[in-house]
Amino acid sequence: MIKIFLVEDEIAIRKGIKNSIDWEKEGYEFVGEAGDGELAYPMILKTKPDILITDIKMPFMDGLQLSKLVRKELPATKILILSGYDEFEYAKEAIKLQVAEYLLKPISSAKLLDVLAQVKEVIRQEQEEKELIKKYREDMKENRELEKERFLESKEKGAPVRVEWSQIGIRRPGFTPPLWTSTVHRRLRRWNRERPWFYPPFFRRLRGWASDRGGAAWYSL
Repeated sequence: MIKIFLVEDEIAIRKGIKNSIDWEKEGYEFVGEAGDGELAYPMILKTKPDILITDIKMPFMDGLQLSKLVRKELPATKILILSGYDEFEYAKEAIKLQVAEYLLKPISSAKLLDVLAQVKEVIRQEQEEKELIKKYREDMKENRELEKERFLESKEKGAPVRVEWSQIGIRRPGFTPPLWTSTVHRRLRRWNRERPWFYPPFFRRLRGWASDRGGAAWYSL
């Protein structure tokens, strides 16, 4: 459930926003509220909301100052700025802070819900992307472990180790021009960062193969 935190110094407006929406029904969790940025900041760090709704003009710490701090500590939090000022300077500063929306007061609950729905969709997409990246890294780690196990098993049995050229992202040609030799070497170095246990024996075999075909440059790489 998407977590919401509200910062507004005008009590009537703050209560109006809080009480005019059935947050749980709409798929949100209202995790806190405060009357100024100074009070809100430690509460925000504790609750870690997905969306921060904040007024721009408040005592002690205004919405822009608060947004800067939140952006630094909780970069994934989306920020909606509420303002009674349709002024270019405020909007320009909000753009610099990469706020999700800059909304003018007064704002109806229907309008706010529309904006929140758009931001929620962005959050959903970002979370899906993070999950895909996490799954990809887990799969890559698992594949590297399998490769390592196969290599060690082959070594124990004394069997020759076979590696497909596609594993290092190149095609094996019938000759070794300098450009191709350099490409292979770069790919192997990158491959070796992920498989340090494999590189030395394979490189020796590949260097010998290249040398037999006139690729003497391998010895100086």
